[in-house]
Amino acid sequence: EEFADAEAGERRRFGEGRGEKRGLIWEDGRFAKKAPDMPEMPSVSDMVEETKAAAADAVDGVKSSTTTGGDETAAGEGFASFMPAIKLPVSATKAPATLKDVLMWRNPYLTGLIFGTINVIFMLTLFGGYSLLRVFSSALLFYLIVAFIVVNLSKVAVGFTGKELIPPPTLGHKYIRKEVWIKHFEKAIDFGNHSIDVVRKAMYCVDNKQTLQLCGIAYALSLVGRLIPDMVLLYLAFLSVFTLPIVYETYQEDIDKYLEQLKEILAKYYEEGKEQMNKQTAEMQKTVGKKMGELKKQVQEKSGPMLEKSPLAAKMGLSSAPKKTE
Repeated sequence: EEFADAEAGERRRFGEGRGEKRGLIWEDGRFAKKAPDMPEMPSVSDMVEETKAAAADAVDGVKSSTTTGGDETAAGEGFASFMPAIKLPVSATKAPATLKDVLMWRNPYLTGLIFGTINVIFMLTLFGGYSLLRVFSSALLFYLIVAFIVVNLSKVAVGFTGKELIPPPTLGHKYIRKEVWIKHFEKAIDFGNHSIDVVRKAMYCVDNKQTLQLCGIAYALSLVGRLIPDMVLLYLAFLSVFTLPIVYETYQEDIDKYLEQLKEILAKYYEEGKEQMNKQTAEMQKTVGKKMGELKKQVQEKSGPMLEKSPLAAKMGLSSAPKKTE
């Protein structure tokens, strides 16, 4: 009863309306400060979506900052925009050139150096009378002499400059990586096995059409080898590898158009030749069948009397049997 009277007295002294205006609430028999309204917690799915969006913004920021080249201000949003931009050296920013980059002239200086060097080698072998062994050995000898002079002069200059101009090389690198070359070897092995199967099928005449096609290819290659020397063929192949890809990339639409027209013309001639070949084959089969029939008749006429006179033929049943009327 005393507690109830005290509670009623507290309510009368402050008043419920007055207490609410002052930010108080009646709790546990007294007025206390009202707790602040807590924000509603997001659901798990909303938190996952927000995390995905933040990650996408971060990736976009990294991409935009790396595509600016040597710009020192990182572009993009997300955490990448708050990171300081570090200007990397040229060797770290440029990826190593691949064979495709060389053939497509992505780096004109590197491709031009390789193209010019191989051209010089072919010119020396085709028109200079040099052999490949002599060219490579002479180039190696020239490089070693120049390197010997330059490196030893740099060692002498250390006493005057106080620093080493040409540092010693770092050895032990994996210049030929197994994981890179094993892919090419596997493709070459698969291609070799498939080629051997094709040749064996042609040799055993599994498909006569394929055998005749391979005969035509071999005959065409023999004609080419008779007219053009091997080194000239290698040089033409080298020029094709370094020129045809970039020409096709530059004039792809026009080349595709001409190739379609050429394909239609070749298909037309192929159908006409196939039709004529079928006619000639049918006529040849008729002629061969007629000749075989005549030959069979002649053999029977000449061998009939001999079989009738032979006792062995009679025993084996090869002689002509007498007719029932006789």
